[in-house]
Amino acid sequence: MTTLPAAGYFSGAITNAQAKQAQDDTLAVIRELEGGETESTLTIATGLVTPTRAVHSIDTEAAASTDDLANIAQTNHTDGRLLIIRCANNARNVVVKHLAGGTGQINLAGAVDTTLADTTQWLLLKRTGSAWDEIGRFYGNQKQSARSFFGFTTAAGDADNLLQVNAGGTGFEQIGPNKTFRNQLLNGAFSFWQRGISFTATGYSADRWRFVLGTSATVTTSRQAHTLGQTDVPGEPTYYIRMNRSVTGSTASSVEQRIESVRTLAAKKVTFSFYAKGSSSFTLNYLIRQNFGTGGAPSANVDTATQNASITTAWQRFTYTVTLGSISGKTLGTDNNDYLSCLLELPTAAANVSVDISDAQIEEGPIATKFERRPLAVELAACLRFYEKSYELTVNPGTANNTGSIGFRAVTSHIQYVPFTVTKRAQPTIALYSPSDGAATNWRDVTAAANLGVTVDVLGTSGVTIFLTAPTSGNHFRGHWTADAEL
Repeated sequence: MTTLPAAGYFSGAITNAQAKQAQDDTLAVIRELEGGETESTLTIATGLVTPTRAVHSIDTEAAASTDDLANIAQTNHTDGRLLIIRCANNARNVVVKHLAGGTGQINLAGAVDTTLADTTQWLLLKRTGSAWDEIGRFYGNQKQSARSFFGFTTAAGDADNLLQVNAGGTGFEQIGPNKTFRNQLLNGAFSFWQRGISFTATGYSADRWRFVLGTSATVTTSRQAHTLGQTDVPGEPTYYIRMNRSVTGSTASSVEQRIESVRTLAAKKVTFSFYAKGSSSFTLNYLIRQNFGTGGAPSANVDTATQNASITTAWQRFTYTVTLGSISGKTLGTDNNDYLSCLLELPTAAANVSVDISDAQIEEGPIATKFERRPLAVELAACLRFYEKSYELTVNPGTANNTGSIGFRAVTSHIQYVPFTVTKRAQPTIALYSPSDGAATNWRDVTAAANLGVTVDVLGTSGVTIFLTAPTSGNHFRGHWTADAEL
């Protein structure tokens, strides 16, 4: 490779011959730079090529359909020079190897091999010492390869694939696709707790999140508040869920969300992500489950491999990408309660510990995108499809409280219709309470200052009629209710 004359060469006393040689050397260097010479083709020989200029096409040895390019000789390229290569033929793929070893090895971005499979696809390299460093790649017609390299989740246009620099400044992260409801979990930020804020028995806790108490275990599941202005969990979430175990028991305790319909994301590549920290370091188990419901002869659960999250006392984001099983050939139950679920459990191997979970998300695609924060009104309405109550959001069912209760004046053999705010997933289970003292299956005869027994008369997904047992005509009544259509 030609070397340029030293700086100030022409300012000294030189001969005509020396000046001519310097000019020839300058022209030679220009020809050796990108665009200075016509591109030529090099053929791989036992994994090696020896470039003579800045731009080359590379052909496979003996015209093989695929050949490895492991090393590029540096004989004709000084340190710092650039080299641009592509394959010579679309039918003969050149696999550029990442750090295959030896002088002239190639250090590729992403630390994985890349294939030059189209003559419109280029790789830009810079000699750095005894190696070649990739400083750019251009995919040309190979759009799907570009999407794969940059971690795009779809083959659609750029509007579905928005990127930003990640927090560490080490690369890109996807903030798209630019769609609402990409997070299939409802209340993934644990914003709503209609049933209460502390639980010790199996059942639903935060809206849409079911708590299962392990056999002989003692666990309190509760709502906790993020510190205002904290940055460990981005986006300023308000609440998170805590499972605090004081007695281990013989089986695992867990929380899960059951997403309506096992058809959700079936046979798709999906990513489950969540933030977590603990009272100490231990292992948290998590998995994704396809459940085919009950009734009749449904197919058995299909569980993904159980994953282990190494919990510490600091918030971390954990991600899990997997391709869910196809439901082709499976049988649904007849009770219309099949689901896809994300399950997190405290294994019995862990001692008495607590775990905090925040910002859980499951979405289609191979990477965890930024947590989706939907408007609270939208999130609540989606939760009401599964559970609704007459009480204020901050008042637990069964509390002595008049606010939100329905009021009416009764007639003999009175039947009162109660419409739901949101149509339920299925016919819900109705619970009825007296606003005066929280007594179950009672409403309050305010005029007589006494409770009166009530029962469900006609139940649908959009509302329920309540039958009052022998009310006093003309008296004023009040009543609370809940409607539960959870999976």
